[in-house]
Amino acid sequence: MDRILLLAAALLWGGTLSAQRISTQFLGAFSFMGVRYLAGFLSMLPIVYWEQRYHNHAIDGEKKPFSLVLAAAILAIFLTAGTGFQQLGMFYTTGKAGFITSLYIVIVPFFAYFVGQPLRRTAIIGSLLAMIGMYFLAYPTDGASFNRGDILIAICSVVWSIYILLVDRWAVHYAGFTLVAVEFFFASIYNLVLSQLAGEVITLNHIEAALWPILYCGFLGGGLAYSFQFIGQRGVGPTEASLLLSSETVFSVIGGWLILGEILSGRELVGCLFMLMGIISSQIKIK
Repeated sequence: MDRILLLAAALLWGGTLSAQRISTQFLGAFSFMGVRYLAGFLSMLPIVYWEQRYHNHAIDGEKKPFSLVLAAAILAIFLTAGTGFQQLGMFYTTGKAGFITSLYIVIVPFFAYFVGQPLRRTAIIGSLLAMIGMYFLAYPTDGASFNRGDILIAICSVVWSIYILLVDRWAVHYAGFTLVAVEFFFASIYNLVLSQLAGEVITLNHIEAALWPILYCGFLGGGLAYSFQFIGQRGVGPTEASLLLSSETVFSVIGGWLILGEILSGRELVGCLFMLMGIISSQIKIK
């Protein structure tokens, strides 16, 4: 069941990439994320009420690393940074964003090594293949500079790796729906403050124009998908969880093709192939 929840989260996230690209026509990056997470927070209030009233019990007997509010505030920092870099990158790149984001699949094992988990040879091989794929996806062939969108989304994958490891460590300590809801509340505040610092303008007309992307990313790709991830990671290790979540890349490309009519070039398809090989290779267990 945990693995099914992680796959469901990946499916919903795959659709958010297309929705995010549509939103760039109407709202600035931080404005969209602020409204999106506010919608996600509001969508989770009924289930938080249910969890606190009928299912409010200790997850385990160990001492919690932080209070629920502080843990949510910390997670929201990484969530804001990761999705912020991704949303900014959406202004400059295309459907390949899902594959570049999936670099976290080969980054997670390396980060996990520093917190006491063994590093397999297959993870090293996978990272090399992914780097080759990144070269084909992002390296310019016409003498122009790097696509800034590709670079921003690559940074997003690093931040997302840290986020996955934190969720893996903390998921057993807190009521899942409540923590995700409070996390969304903080993420909304962070993004709305950043939108003002960046000089972005939010009007009701802008929100109305981007309403469907906001609703999808807030309700389905937000509250529902992140709850699936949080609950699913309780029973699945970070490395296997990252592999299951990586199926988002396939769903994102399919979504870009069906919804936005995006078609990758031959060079970009080769890059996606190498990254997919790297993702799969990094998860193979060899004695």
